[in-house]
Amino acid sequence: MKNLKNYIVCDLETSGLDPQKDKIIEIAMIKVKDYSIVEAYQTLINPGIKLPFRITRLTGISDTELAASPTINEILPDIINFMEGIPMVGHNVEFDRSFLASLLGHLPFSTYLDTYELTKILFPHFNDYSLSGLANQLNFNHRPCHRAMDDTIAAVELLSALLERAGKLDSAVLKHLIMLLRAGNSPWSEILEELPAAISENDRTLLENSFFAISINHEFKKNRNVRLPDINIEYYLGQEGQLSKQLPNYRLRPGQVKMAKVVETALEEKKVCFIEAGTGTGKTIAYLLPTLLWALKTKQQAVISTNTINLQEQIKHQDIPLLHSMLNLDFGFAFLKGRQNYICLKRFLNIISNISTNAPNAYLFFARVLIWLLDTKNGDKSELNITGPENYYWLRICTDAESCTGNSCMWQSNCFISRARQQAENSPVVITNHSLLFSDLVADVKILPSYCALVIDEAHHLEEAANIYLGKKISFMELKHWLLSTGKYFQKASTAFASADNQLKKLHLETYNAIKELLAAINTFVQHFIGKSTEYFGHRAGIGLIKFRLKQDSEIVQTNHADYLNLIFYLKNLKSQIKAVSTECGCQTSSEQRPEDCKPTDLRNILNKLDNYLEDLSLVWENAPDNHVCWAEISGGTINSEINCVFYATPIDIGHLLNEKLFNKAKGVIFTSATLSVNHKFDHLIKQWGLESLPPNQLETVIVNSPFNFDKQCFLSIVENLPQYNTEEKQYTEAVTQAIFSLTERLGGRTLVLFTSHSMLKAIYSRTKPLFDDAGICLLGHKIDGGRTRLVREFKKGKNNVLFGASSFWEGLDIPGNSLAQVIIVKLPFSPPNDPIMQAKMEIMNQPGFNGFYELSLPRAVIRFKQGFGRLIRSEEDQGLVVVLDGRITSKKYGKVFLNSLPIKSYLSGDLDIVIKQLSLWVN
Repeated sequence: MKNLKNYIVCDLETSGLDPQKDKIIEIAMIKVKDYSIVEAYQTLINPGIKLPFRITRLTGISDTELAASPTINEILPDIINFMEGIPMVGHNVEFDRSFLASLLGHLPFSTYLDTYELTKILFPHFNDYSLSGLANQLNFNHRPCHRAMDDTIAAVELLSALLERAGKLDSAVLKHLIMLLRAGNSPWSEILEELPAAISENDRTLLENSFFAISINHEFKKNRNVRLPDINIEYYLGQEGQLSKQLPNYRLRPGQVKMAKVVETALEEKKVCFIEAGTGTGKTIAYLLPTLLWALKTKQQAVISTNTINLQEQIKHQDIPLLHSMLNLDFGFAFLKGRQNYICLKRFLNIISNISTNAPNAYLFFARVLIWLLDTKNGDKSELNITGPENYYWLRICTDAESCTGNSCMWQSNCFISRARQQAENSPVVITNHSLLFSDLVADVKILPSYCALVIDEAHHLEEAANIYLGKKISFMELKHWLLSTGKYFQKASTAFASADNQLKKLHLETYNAIKELLAAINTFVQHFIGKSTEYFGHRAGIGLIKFRLKQDSEIVQTNHADYLNLIFYLKNLKSQIKAVSTECGCQTSSEQRPEDCKPTDLRNILNKLDNYLEDLSLVWENAPDNHVCWAEISGGTINSEINCVFYATPIDIGHLLNEKLFNKAKGVIFTSATLSVNHKFDHLIKQWGLESLPPNQLETVIVNSPFNFDKQCFLSIVENLPQYNTEEKQYTEAVTQAIFSLTERLGGRTLVLFTSHSMLKAIYSRTKPLFDDAGICLLGHKIDGGRTRLVREFKKGKNNVLFGASSFWEGLDIPGNSLAQVIIVKLPFSPPNDPIMQAKMEIMNQPGFNGFYELSLPRAVIRFKQGFGRLIRSEEDQGLVVVLDGRITSKKYGKVFLNSLPIKSYLSGDLDIVIKQLSLWVN
């Protein structure tokens, strides 16, 4: 294949995603010869079946149109005659190829070129790689609309944009890109080889700094000495304040002013303060502004920590620019994440300069990273939208403490984490995440600067983060990926020796074999462990997720103990082999005897990591410390995910740890979230976080009510006559199915249904899907029809949608407007009774006067319930319904705690028929 002057672009519309059982309903092809379109073909195809409603709505193709169209057998000769032995181009071309191959068997095309694959590489910063998303981002002349010919024309335009983009790359970059594509078995390598820049004899290399977006070795000016006028909060946030001048549709938020004043006072008086800020308060500005003013005034640093990337992105791209305009400043905040979030140029360039035997998909990912490096100024992996296995490829090129050589590194002037840390050291306020906040507490080398004030947003996740990062975690998938990478290191190093008799060469090969033996032992242990665990526990925690405690005397541990000892034996064997290599490296000092790849520092780092794995495995499996619970989590096996097994050792009572390691570091601490209080009190958090001993004048709790009028905007109802969850399963699922369908049909969709487990979601989905299809309502099921981001995007596009979601949908979901009119909460969100951490907490706190249900279980469920309720009303214009299908909220004594914790005073309870009648009246 010399160049891409002849090809066929193809697109299919189908009745589903499975080429073995679903049917082609439309085909379009465009033939290009000598760079010009010479022929086109398009037709609808009668599939002989009724189309799923989702496909009809997506494509606009009706059953009536298809009934009047030719069958596949009638148009098969036309399709075959159109095809030639030239490349087939398509967006997600494997999808179209698989359907055509299922239909025809052998296909005549010479190769298959996927524009989706090349677009992800050449435009790594895009956030939507669908054809419609790319049409918007690249300003196509023709907009795709899920019809075969429209999408085919858009793919032709996309191909042109891709070749234009590749043709503008520097020749050195393009040559490395081609090399990576070739290693990734991508046919695009042959196409790009014919571009003029690829043929150029320019001998520049990627080792020149000029290739990267920014040189970062410059001095950061100290920004803490700036003084602002001594002006009160009202000046900035009041009715005629600076904020009102920045927002065209400004509305005064009294709650925002109140919260900002509380934060200001708490920092000045060095208090610990809990603030629950209801939806619509303007919470982030309410703590960002007074925290920055405090830091500038006192010349001390503050740290703000969030739990989610979404909130960090909002702060970075919306709130901070707004504050800069209000204050007429261009500084004040720095963002800092953990080491693994930043790329290490030394590690990356070493990988792409020495192609070995990584998985082909790894090299396609590295190709994407190469192009991203031409533009990124932060080197932050969040810019890449990494998914699935790419997370493990990233671990091979990210910054890590073991391999970092600091100022002696040739890439120090372009080191992204050094730049981030330098900015943080010189900024009044540092914004980070809970994971770095806690991992930094136990790290030998600190990343966060010392600080005197701490603001924790999304504070309801604080304990969860502390449990993970103040304990131990062993991911067997991460261990395997690290060993594969380490094995390639020793395999490559062994080839550098000229003499086959060289002792170091022999030791390197023996070490490589020891790694292969260890990988086999890990696979045996993990397979047996997962098999026994699945057999013993089943999937009670949900689709693709099993979570259970590890106790030395448990059947699971005893049954798998021999495999565990075998794994430990091979870990120690590998450690001995690497020690032998290290000793021999110390003896052979000449460059001829010891090649450059055999570095003592690398060997020390590998040995340290092996020691950590040995210590952590022993702690989890054999020697759990006091005040710790050890547990296992088996996850994956669903959409685009591989089964993984992770071991944890988690502190049970974290109150004294939080006080000792975190709260005592700061002079003022603010905890805030939209959901912190239970029954208008914060006692559960104060006690669990070890703050009950604080003097009353040093602890403050504040609830800032939402500006929304929930009693007018929202109708809350409780269905009381459904069977309880613990009754016969079929009876329960049938009753819930009918309730969800009846409640949703009257609204024509526009409903979010929240489940507490994926197993229940899946069971109800299979029963309601045909009902919704017949009613012309599109049902979207999480991990059935796609991932969270994709489904939320699709849900927002139309009004006839119903979205089924589990854990991740209870919070962080913002769907204002008419797309969402109803939230159905299927079951009160109590933690499963077999939750390892909850079990351990109950046991350790089992003492007179302690009620585990009311002090642990109930508060967590109430917080979760409030989050689910909060999905509905996101603006002052929103209106809608919240329906609870769990009658315990009115029949049980503790139900009042749930109801009293909501920002709504009235509700309706009764049988399903009564609720539906009243809801219809309210809607009308």
